Amino acid sequence: MIEPTTRIIWTNRLCSRAALWAFSLFLFLVATITGLWFAGATMVRENIIAMATDLAADGGHFSAKTMKITGFPTAFEVHLTGIRLAGSGPRGPWDWQAEKIRAQLAPWQTSNIRFDLAGTHRVRVHAARMPLDLEITATHASGRIVRGTNGAPDMFQITPKILKIREAVTKQTITADQARIQLFHYKAQNQDPTEPSAGIIFDIDNVTLPKAAGKFLSPSIKKLSTEIMVLGSLPMP
Repeated sequence: MIEPTTRIIWTNRLCSRAALWAFSLFLFLVATITGLWFAGATMVRENIIAMATDLAADGGHFSAKTMKITGFPTAFEVHLTGIRLAGSGPRGPWDWQAEKIRAQLAPWQTSNIRFDLAGTHRVRVHAARMPLDLEITATHASGRIVRGTNGAPDMFQITPKILKIREAVTKQTITADQARIQLFHYKAQNQDPTEPSAGIIFDIDNVTLPKAAGKFLSPSIKKLSTEIMVLGSLPMP
């Protein structure tokens, strides 16, 4: 017959061992999740640099003053400041600078990226053999990037609000209350020449055009909608 004192000691030992095992399991899970998150954060950082480098292509340049990744342990929140991306295309060199960018993606869904481009951007491009130097500002500019799977196109969507576009040389300015812009692109051009391989769709509300455009158009437009498609048989611009 087991004495009561012996039974209490044995029960206490079982409880202590169970608590120790539970605590060890908890530490193991914490260490695993922490390691996986930091490994994922490193991959996110490398993917951002690789993607930006691909956009710049040969002879291009990508830099950022700061790049921080937060959101542990449920998400990756990327904060970049002082961004510059430059490259060269068929129409000549181009350059894009931004004050800040914030992006968010979940560890289990990296093909769906949400971002915010609010702030000031400087874009230098060549259009119709003429250089353009644009300063673009928006108080809000949330959007998302969805990478297509199973034949679906890659999608880029953004909704800037209180939008202002100013040309640095001529000082001409365009303003709008809100815009909805959507771009799509198939990874491989469709075999059917009647099907689109890329395109852009956008709507702009309450647009105010520069004075120079008043000779041909109304100085203010309540709504402007455009849809441009590139067919599978046509070369990409």
